[in-house]
Parts: sequence; C-alpha cells; structure tokens
Amino acid sequence: MTLLYPTYFPNIASYIVMVQSDVCVFEICDSYQKQTYRNRCYIYGANGKLSLNIPIHFTQKNRQNTDEIEIENASKWQSIHWKSIESAYKTSPFFEFYEDEFKELFDNQKDFLLDFNLECITVINRCLGFEPKISFSDQFSKTNPDFKLKWIKLLNLNHFNLNTKDIPTQLIPNFIHNETPELKESFFIGMII
Repeated sequence: MTLLYPTYFPNIASYIVMVQSDVCVFEICDSYQKQTYRNRCYIYGANGKLSLNIPIHFTQKNRQNTDEIEIENASKWQSIHWKSIESAYKTSPFFEFYEDEFKELFDNQKDFLLDFNLECITVINRCLGFEPKISFSDQFSKTNPDFKLKWIKLLNLNHFNLNTKDIPTQLIPNFIHNETPELKESFFIGMII
C-alpha cells in the first residue's frame, strides 16, 4: 500500500508510485496544509512555468481536514485555468484527443477541493487507460506501519520528450498531451521505485 495526497493534477512521480502500488490510499483525514499541491499546480507554456491556484475557503484559526476544504467559486478560476491549459497545450500533438475530457473538469463546478482533485485524477486515469485500486484513509496517523515509505528512482529518461528536464515534477497533463499512446502505456511500468 502507498499513501498519497490527492492533488490538483498530480505529477509524474506520484503516478509512477500509483502504477506500481498494489493499492493507493489517499490521505483525506489530515489537517489541510497551505502551500501544498492540493490546490495548486504548474503547467508549462510558451513563456515557461505557470502557476494555477484554486481559490479556497481556509483559515488557520479553525483547523480543517482535507476533505472539508471548500472551493471559493465566486471567482472565475475555472475559466482562467481552462484558458491557460488550452493555451499551453493547444499545439501539443495529442491535445485534441483529450481536450473534451479535460475541458469538462472546468465546465462543472465542484464545492469541495477533494471532489475536484479526485475528478482530475479520474480523468487522468481514463486518459492513461489506468485503473488503480484506490481507497481512502479513515483516520490520520503520523506513523502508520501499514504503509511503506517509497523513494522514487527514475531511470532511462533519455527518450522522454518534455520541455523541461525536471521530469519527476512534470504534471501528467503535459505528459498526456505530448507523448504517444504507446509510450504512455509502457512509461510507468519501466520506472523503478
């Protein structure tokens, strides 16, 4: 079993761990931490790295669990994020194959951050043809002997065609829109954790 936090468009390193785990458990009972990738991600466009942040209702005074964090839907963040993703990937070789699935994420409003993140992960899994065994934590524990600490070691990445050398932290959308379906099927299996 592997314990992961459900984030906004997980990175490649997270997916390597998910693919190679018998069961992936998403931690949803911990106290929400600011400055994490749970409500933010980075995409790579023509002008380099761009930060996308989902606005949330959160206060340090009243601690909230990850599954209680509400999205601030008064702003037009979904429209802004979709336009940014579209602009960054529109000319990518495989964008048109996945455009409708990704666009749908930003057409339907969600009230909770966890629900949106899980829907993003579901769309990514569908695009990759990946059906992981996923479960959710039912309580938070700082140390849990049931989970193995996994270190990621990435090998043989010379064939990887991304516009940055920081491959483990690359987002899955960049990978999906830029790589061939054949590479997508075999890429994660060849990585070693």
